Amino acid sequence: MNPHIEIARITEELRAIYNTNDGPRLIAEMIELEFPDSYSLLSVLRELAELREQIATLEGELEELEIRVCEIG
Repeated sequence: MNPHIEIARITEELRAIYNTNDGPRLIAEMIELEFPDSYSLLSVLRELAELREQIATLEGELEELEIRVCEIG
């Protein structure tokens, strides 16, 4: 079977599951149990996104401090 067709079919099935009450939890558990490497990668990507947010916050704070120092100095 054509890979694109297979991916579309699986996506459709997962979307149907995801839209149920327990769907997101079930899909997350399945990924964690059946595809631990992918689950680990998702965790790393989530942590990376959080770190980028922290960096942006710290850069903003640093910029504010630099402005204050220039005003004082």
